[in-house]
Amino acid sequence: MFLLSLVTYLDTWAMILLGGIPWQPYYQRALSLRSPAQVRSLSLLAAASSACFVVPPVILGVVAKTTPRLAEELQDSPSAVLPVTVHRETPYLVSMLCLAAIRCGFGQKTLAI
Repeated sequence: MFLLSLVTYLDTWAMILLGGIPWQPYYQRALSLRSPAQVRSLSLLAAASSACFVVPPVILGVVAKTTPRLAEELQDSPSAVLPVTVHRETPYLVSMLCLAAIRCGFGQKTLAI
């Protein structure tokens, strides 16, 4: 148990210190810019867009948690929050488009493995 927590700690420490794989494109773009002002603008734009991408999942989670029938249905399977919430709480056409997008994303993930 101690060895596992030590390895996890060292792995997390190395990732924070050196940066994970998702950070590499950001570092490459930041280092290729010509001035610190451009790097600052890139960083602020990246932070703002990341904050914007957080909003839709939070809204879906709040809807799933506050709707009584959804909260009751999703107690046993929390991984089904997105498809069940979209299916039950959006108009039919929006629901079908979203579920098709989820299915396509899952299919691409499966093909990549």
